[in-house]
Amino acid sequence: MEEFTYRFHPQHHKVRELLDAGRIGDVVSTHARFHFNMDRVPGEVRLQPNLEGGAVNDVGCYAIDIMNMVMGGPPTSVYAKGTSSSDPVETTVAAILDYKGVLGTFDCGFEGFQGRD
Repeated sequence: MEEFTYRFHPQHHKVRELLDAGRIGDVVSTHARFHFNMDRVPGEVRLQPNLEGGAVNDVGCYAIDIMNMVMGGPPTSVYAKGTSSSDPVETTVAAILDYKGVLGTFDCGFEGFQGRD
């Protein structure tokens, strides 16, 4: 449950309650993004295929989880494309999730904003 603590925040329970009661209308689409600039150091676990590394397992899982919560269950179909310029796992991913005709999209990755020091 590491970092999935938002599931237990009262605001998310309220959103689910409002959706279930039909008080905020129908969800017509969902969109999520999660990117950060990862330092590529030797042995970085997020880049290890044998440890289930990659952008989806590291940060995309949060986007998928919250969309599933909002939509009330998992998608009926998924199309995703992951890429990497040199790493053995996907480091950037974009996906379309179909929730019985309501589309959700997400993208995630390890090449985020590189600000100034």
